[in-house]
Amino acid sequence: MDVLIWAVVGAALGWVAGHVALLVPTGEWSRGSTFLLRLRTEWKIEHVLGAPIGAVSIALAYSLRSGWWDFLATSVFTLLLTSVLLVDLRHHLVYPVMPFLGFLSSLILNPIGGEVGFLSSLTAGAAAAGAFFALFLLGILLFRVQALGFGDVLLALMIGGMAGLPLMPAALFLGTIIGAVASLGLVILRRKSLNEYIPFGSGMCLAAIIILIARGG
Repeated sequence: MDVLIWAVVGAALGWVAGHVALLVPTGEWSRGSTFLLRLRTEWKIEHVLGAPIGAVSIALAYSLRSGWWDFLATSVFTLLLTSVLLVDLRHHLVYPVMPFLGFLSSLILNPIGGEVGFLSSLTAGAAAAGAFFALFLLGILLFRVQALGFGDVLLALMIGGMAGLPLMPAALFLGTIIGAVASLGLVILRRKSLNEYIPFGSGMCLAAIIILIARGG
């Protein structure tokens, strides 16, 4: 029964987090009445996805929790990752404030939860961002194209901080695999061409959610 209650709570939080995150880049959050109207009436697939992702992730985080602080940290992390995932799907960008907020929250919540220490979060975040920044520069220098967007570098910073040193490589590796498979699938189905933007960051966020929830088990 408790799991069901947390699933409902997660669905509500995921719906709100998704809607708010999707409207922030448009600037409509600053226009109160318009923002509230869109919050109630916007039902595109990216908006609807927030509820099931929130429900499943928070219910699983509760079931696999090693403690209440760990559950709180995992819930906050998954909601932030869900927001970034949906923004990337909808607006094709990683809104910079979200990765920085996620990284800052990891430096605060991980040490309190006891699963990952402060230095582990800090080092993992810096290492992940450094690795992705190297790939970012390599693409520009060798191929004259951005193999990764700078938003992906910021996203690696957030995911590394949340996962910590033990799980950071697994989170980034799984994210790369999910992103590559999803990209290939979209090209094969002719939903995207090789020259079009493919939301690689969404796969990274989904992988991070999976790794963070599994950490509790």
